[in-house]
Amino acid sequence: MSLFGKEGSRKPPQVVKGLDKTNRDESGLELGLRGYSKTQHTCVLCIGSKGSGKTATINRFELSEVDNTNNCTMYRPENGIGPTWIEVGDWDLTADDTEDCFHDTLELLLNHSITRIQAIFWLVIPSLSQNNMTLYEQARFINMFRPRDIWSNVILVCKMSMHPERDGKEALRTASEFAPEVKIPVAGYRFMEDPSFSASEKEKFSSPERRLEFKIKDRKEVRALLEDHIVALGGPCSMDDDERELSVIQQKELKTVFGLPPIVFPKPF
Repeated sequence: MSLFGKEGSRKPPQVVKGLDKTNRDESGLELGLRGYSKTQHTCVLCIGSKGSGKTATINRFELSEVDNTNNCTMYRPENGIGPTWIEVGDWDLTADDTEDCFHDTLELLLNHSITRIQAIFWLVIPSLSQNNMTLYEQARFINMFRPRDIWSNVILVCKMSMHPERDGKEALRTASEFAPEVKIPVAGYRFMEDPSFSASEKEKFSSPERRLEFKIKDRKEVRALLEDHIVALGGPCSMDDDERELSVIQQKELKTVFGLPPIVFPKPF
């Protein structure tokens, strides 16, 4: 189902009024999300399997939960700067469940007048990266927002990975089935506060060189890395078919009450 269209093609992002590279906190990191354009109706989605780091990623930003559904949790920045964040929960790996999760996510976005997707963080676990069915359903979910075009706003994140390009190879291959022409950026890091690290290992990571070698990052460094990736994407994807907005809840009710399939509004080419 086609729901979002590209707002430009990787245009240089416009900086939100009052937010530029001179606005920094005491750590030197820029406040909010740098270079965000039109954040009032913009969101960032986090999707992935259980344990892939969705919540941990969101926790790197100062966000407060504002709403939730069966499949999604919505967060907004505590300082009011930047887009809304959506954590998409796990779902069973069947076509119907993926459709239901997508409609649930879309309904939440529309209920809050969110019409743009700035970025989608697709989080994968290296040890589970060969689960083709899991990756395929997640990729299909992403593609529903806007076939092909949405992939220019996707960032692949490999949890606890020293070699993210290698660990994310299967996810990238799956994504290429939907958008072979798009080169998806890949990020990988290991959280400094990970409880699996022993005291001796943490002591070794006190050296900046060692931390760089093993991709160890603290909370602020992870946030800065993710912000850089988001800003590099350029413009967000926008909703382009008003008729779909009016039909989402009706479609969901039809499927629930009458067992009818959802109506698909084809995108004109």
